Amino acid sequence: MLPESGIHSAKRYPEFLISKTTDPVLQALFNAPYDDEPVEEEELQAVREAEKDIAEGKTQSLESVPSS
Repeated sequence: MLPESGIHSAKRYPEFLISKTTDPVLQALFNAPYDDEPVEEEELQAVREAEKDIAEGKTQSLESVPSS
């Protein structure tokens, strides 16, 4: 487990790595505003269903999906 003294550094390290990238997509994602819109019950239900499918192995790998 991470000692209490290292928590701040651990939180800041991903920010440091992203700040060093020149990838404009990563920069845009990192600098995007926080989405403070409340999560709807319908969305939570969809997440629960997806988690259940994953737990039950009802998933497909990307490689198994035919490309068109």
